[in-house]
Amino acid sequence: MIFTVLLYLAVAVVLVGLLFLAFNNPVKQGLIRFALDRVDGLIVANTTARSQRAMVAVAGALLGLSAYGLAVLGLLWAVVALPSWVTAYFEPWVYPVSTQQSWLILTVMGLPVGWGLVYFQPGRVAAGGGRSKLPTAGGGYRFRHRLLHWLMLESQTVRQVTFWLQCLMVRQDLAKLQRLRDLEPHGSVYVCGLARSGTTMLMRLLEQDPGFATSRYDDMPFVLAPCLWKRVCEIEEGAFGYEPWERAHGDGVMISYDASEAFEEVYWEAFRSKSRKRACYNNPPGKRALRLFKDFQGLVCLVRSEAGIAKTRYLSKNNNNILRLRQLAELDPKGRVVIIYRQPLAVARSLLRQHLRFCGEGRRDAFVTKYMGWLGHYEFGLEHVPFCRVRRFMEGGLQPDTLDYWLDYWVAFHQWLLSELEGGDYGLLSYDGLVESPILATEAINSQLGTQLVPMEVEGRVRSHARVDGQVSDRVDPLKIEQANQVYAQLVKHQSNLFFL
Repeated sequence: MIFTVLLYLAVAVVLVGLLFLAFNNPVKQGLIRFALDRVDGLIVANTTARSQRAMVAVAGALLGLSAYGLAVLGLLWAVVALPSWVTAYFEPWVYPVSTQQSWLILTVMGLPVGWGLVYFQPGRVAAGGGRSKLPTAGGGYRFRHRLLHWLMLESQTVRQVTFWLQCLMVRQDLAKLQRLRDLEPHGSVYVCGLARSGTTMLMRLLEQDPGFATSRYDDMPFVLAPCLWKRVCEIEEGAFGYEPWERAHGDGVMISYDASEAFEEVYWEAFRSKSRKRACYNNPPGKRALRLFKDFQGLVCLVRSEAGIAKTRYLSKNNNNILRLRQLAELDPKGRVVIIYRQPLAVARSLLRQHLRFCGEGRRDAFVTKYMGWLGHYEFGLEHVPFCRVRRFMEGGLQPDTLDYWLDYWVAFHQWLLSELEGGDYGLLSYDGLVESPILATEAINSQLGTQLVPMEVEGRVRSHARVDGQVSDRVDPLKIEQANQVYAQLVKHQSNLFFL
């Protein structure tokens, strides 16, 4: 029976992709826009007390949105049934199901999958400029977007199956790309560090090199099948408005659907080998996850490659990779891990501000906390937990809503980091040094990482990105400030720094 389910799912995915290629026309787009606007209006018009009846109505609307869609799916049924007939004829012991039963299975499985992929597209085809912001106060994903995210990201099994099917669909392309990557003198670059230390800025600087490929917002929620999702959407860049908006952090960083972001942890969560501890975060990579990680990198490179221009270097921005330093170094000998650090009090203030902000958002909208959990973001918010390896360096009894806690977390994190740097070929980068001397830092980055960044362009981007976070209470233990400054001085003088002022 498992064989049957996988066979149907594989054929359904391929046919849905062909469906969008063959039937992507104004008629279909108009029907989708009209139906989805009615669905959203139905949900908004109903109060919480009537939400259950609204959900029932929405489910009915989704199954009967348009005669056009039903006609197309009806034509595909006969084609999708072919695998069952072929399998029943050649391998009856594998597929002991009659033709009539196969039609029933197809109907039960095909309709939800088909309608989900066809109609639960992102807000690009919806009203209001076709844009859905990340969850923030007064806005957020619509119901259909939340449902699609839940369907694709909540289950570890769904994540794995999606990834395997995508790899099978582009296996030959992955093999060709891997041969090109093997010829590349420089490997992938993994940007990580404590949250609010400047990892986003560093990623945006590095991605200016034309050889890099990284995940983007328009890969969500099919982060593990970006090539399929790109074909399903079939929307040209800018067709529905790619104007930027401020991200949920409220820190002035502007994002859009074509902006890069850290979604790599979705992969590591999909192949998690152990259950997550409630008191701390730890996600060590298993052998299978490490073995398949190059395929994930290849998928990102494929979907970012343009006609005639193949992107061969994977760029990662994932703070949780701090837990996998040694494994990544062994997996990718030509790659380089770059760990960015920043002045402790500035980071502690920023972390406290974000923690209070996302706690408030999470209480108003549970989807905010759920969304961060799907991405493995436990740096702050209602479900904040420290890294397990860092926790033993922390002082007990401190609360996350105090500056003392975050300063203590900064100290513990970097104390542990200093112990991990011994014997490893990792690169340290000072955020403050980068802001103070961007041209010198760019020259060092080009030399160490084999990039082709333009120093003057980097300087302009650094100046526009660097900012001072909003002030919070400075009531903090002076001994902790002294201890943090001592650890910071050790980082500045460490031999692993890419450059020295």
